[in-house]
Amino acid sequence: MMKRKMLLPLAAVVLAAAFFAYWFFFSKPTAFPVNEQAVAEINRTFPKAYSRTIQEAIKLDDRHMVLPFISKVKNYGLSYWVWRNHKWNVVSVDTNGKPSIWKINPADPSSYYLIWNLKPEHPLNSIDFYLIGERGYHISGGIEDYQPRVQMKEKISLREKSYGAVKLTKQWTAAIQVLSQAESAKNSDMLTMDLFPEASMFIGWIPYDKAGKESNVMFDGPSYSTSYEAIEELRPINESDMERP
Repeated sequence: MMKRKMLLPLAAVVLAAAFFAYWFFFSKPTAFPVNEQAVAEINRTFPKAYSRTIQEAIKLDDRHMVLPFISKVKNYGLSYWVWRNHKWNVVSVDTNGKPSIWKINPADPSSYYLIWNLKPEHPLNSIDFYLIGERGYHISGGIEDYQPRVQMKEKISLREKSYGAVKLTKQWTAAIQVLSQAESAKNSDMLTMDLFPEASMFIGWIPYDKAGKESNVMFDGPSYSTSYEAIEELRPINESDMERP
């Protein structure tokens, strides 16, 4: 009887702990903060952002948001948000809005987004994003293997909005998976394997002005990022780097 009396409070504690853990880690996101609250949270997280105006709250999925913003000094920046630990958290702030990729699930290329926020007064008309897989050649076990170059383009118009976030296309996702498998197959060291090896595969971008000519964009400004989100700046490239048929 005494043992039963002791087990009941213990069971209650376990249930309460389980309920709290579920509430804290797995509960559905609440409504996203209104713009004024979002501006305050960006500046609280990274005071050098000087955020003033939210341009748009872009929902990537139920737990990930991107908010392009304009600062008090007219910089065009990006803030990255994640629903974690029962609150919306600012996990990264970029005050210059340069094109980046957010690998929401690094193991799943279908979760990757291209994100940018360029100054509208800059006379840009479009961006060409390129997925590049470099040529490769190796011999393993006496078997020769040649990896051809991969070059895939995605054009983004900036006529209506100078900011945005787009999910990688199915074609790009499939290409990344194939290239990653090929890279893994020739890498015998499991500790150095990477789903998206920068040495042989990357995403670059080329901006174009309203006359359709390749343009140069300079970026300057501080940034903030936590270490647990895979957000990477994209490599600027030139037309001369591209191969033509």
